Amino acid sequence: MLDASGGAAFPASPPLAYGALMRRIAFSLVAAFAAYFAQPLWRATQNAIAETRAKPSSISITPGELAADRDGASLIAVPAPGRYSIRAKSPSGARIELVDMIAGPLDSSGAPGLRDISFTKEQLRELRYASLLHDFGKVGVRENVLVKAKKLQPAHLDLLKQRFRYARASLERRAYRRLLELHEARNRDAGEFEARRREIERELAADRVRLDEFLQHVLRANEPTVSHEQISAELAAVVTFRFPGEDGEELPLLHDFEFADLALSKGSLNAEERAQIESHVSHTYAFLSLIPWTKNLANLPAIAFSHHEKLDGSGYPRRLSADKIPVQSRIMTIADIYDALTAGDRPYKQGLPAEKALDILAAEARAAKIDATLYHVFVESGAWRLKQ
Repeated sequence: MLDASGGAAFPASPPLAYGALMRRIAFSLVAAFAAYFAQPLWRATQNAIAETRAKPSSISITPGELAADRDGASLIAVPAPGRYSIRAKSPSGARIELVDMIAGPLDSSGAPGLRDISFTKEQLRELRYASLLHDFGKVGVRENVLVKAKKLQPAHLDLLKQRFRYARASLERRAYRRLLELHEARNRDAGEFEARRREIERELAADRVRLDEFLQHVLRANEPTVSHEQISAELAAVVTFRFPGEDGEELPLLHDFEFADLALSKGSLNAEERAQIESHVSHTYAFLSLIPWTKNLANLPAIAFSHHEKLDGSGYPRRLSADKIPVQSRIMTIADIYDALTAGDRPYKQGLPAEKALDILAAEARAAKIDATLYHVFVESGAWRLKQ
């Protein structure tokens, strides 16, 4: 039998890069995690599966003994007088179920490369705990980035709408000033003046319509997509439009950073925000590496560390190649993507139908980004039906 790591070596814990602050955060929270595991962990996980689908769950317990799971296996030892409260920001129970249904039948699968992989009871427990804790690092991501629903932040969109109103007022002011200058010139007959007045009013009406259309283009472009889409020609027209300022200077409707955000071909995050979100994996690993796990859970931080890696090296944060990604992490990747695509409780997107989510996963498998064999096990096991 092959080791369940699939030949991938787990990385050694790196020196702490976060210094005293990260250590203080980690050790102040380790007691709370120990208390959570002492529920025992299995019972708490099952409760979380039922409760967190409907709303965030809150668990408050008194620690002080050796943390243990339902089988009595020790996890971490922490002296901790007092009470701790843990509030789940996003449900992990359904994801644990998905992971279980992929990992469970691997040794009975006839697929090449899987029939020799067998998880021990301890390795399955380790995988469940990694699934439960893999996104803890998101506590280090700014809230407005973590829940960003549109391409522009709400404050930026409000400012942009105000700029459209100012542009409308500026165009009207310019038109009325031209009419006043025309009237004061007194060198045109009544017919010519009337024709010129109608021309200026038509131009102003056209500008008003154009601004309304531009704003609609912006609002449509502000909606994120789950797949790559081309930048609309209408948005490019908004960028080139200019309106007069107080001193007659030409001002843009869209600033460069606004256009860059609206022109995102996929999702709602720009490059800087994407880097912040992706940093949660490193935060998770740094924190979990500080917890004194027992020997049978020693690989838990490394499993969680690789759950956003892709087989073609395009994942993050380390851009690992396929042979460096443990099979446990590959399983978590599939469960994580499917759960994220179908989740209906995310403030930044609507959940996709199961069929659409499976199509996206299938495309990832064909592109050699996720493990195609594990994807087929996921489909054949019916694990994806858990969220229907």
